[in-house]
Amino acid sequence: MSRLTTTKIEALKPRAARYEITDPASPGLQLRVESSGDKRWILRFYWLGRRQRIVLGRFPNVSHSEAQALAQQARRLIESGIDPRAADRRGVARRDTALSLVVESQEGNPHSVATLIEEFMSLHVERPT
Repeated sequence: MSRLTTTKIEALKPRAARYEITDPASPGLQLRVESSGDKRWILRFYWLGRRQRIVLGRFPNVSHSEAQALAQQARRLIESGIDPRAADRRGVARRDTALSLVVESQEGNPHSVATLIEEFMSLHVERPT
């Protein structure tokens, strides 16, 4: 596809099913056109070997150049080992601390997996003496 411009984006019409237009100037950046006519900027990327996506905003609230800048920021986070979806929700969460975040959030929770395993082991498994 040729270069994506604001004029071309505004001219995109809705179809019976949603479709996506790729921005050749920005890897992973796509404009999703819904059947209702809504247009959203999407960034597709791989995280831990799985294909993921993040919504960057709606067009025209987020312009083409803003979407490209947001996509570039997200790619920098990915290269640094940071999931841009988690960084977007609650600050910055590193891949290597994801497990510790889960464990910390479960401390003191009587229904956490760790607490249930401990309880099961103490009730049903004899410990060697």
